[in-house]
Amino acid sequence: MRRIRVRAENGPRFAEALRAAGFLAEWRGAGTAYTNLHHGCSDPDCCAQHPAYYNPGGWGSIKTNASGAQAHRVWVERGLLEPCGCRVCKKLAGKRSE
Repeated sequence: MRRIRVRAENGPRFAEALRAAGFLAEWRGAGTAYTNLHHGCSDPDCCAQHPAYYNPGGWGSIKTNASGAQAHRVWVERGLLEPCGCRVCKKLAGKRSE
C-alpha cells in the first residue's frame, strides 16, 4: 500500500473514484500528507512536497494499492482532473481519438 498526497478538499472524492475503479483506497484525512523537506531544501518552488509542508491542513493522503499513474488515470478518466499532458494523459487522449 502506498500513500498519495492530494489536496484535502479533493481527498474524499478521489478516494471514492479509486474504489469505484476497483482499487483499495482509504482517505486518511487532512494533515496526513508526507512533508519532509529533504534535510535543508529551503526553496518553496523546488519540491512537490513544499505546499504540504507550508500548509499541512490543506493536504492529506489516500492509502491505496493503486500506483500514482493508475490513480492519475482514474481521476482524469472520471473528470476529476484536467488532462495535463503527462504520459498517462497522452495515452488517454490517443484512445479517445481512435
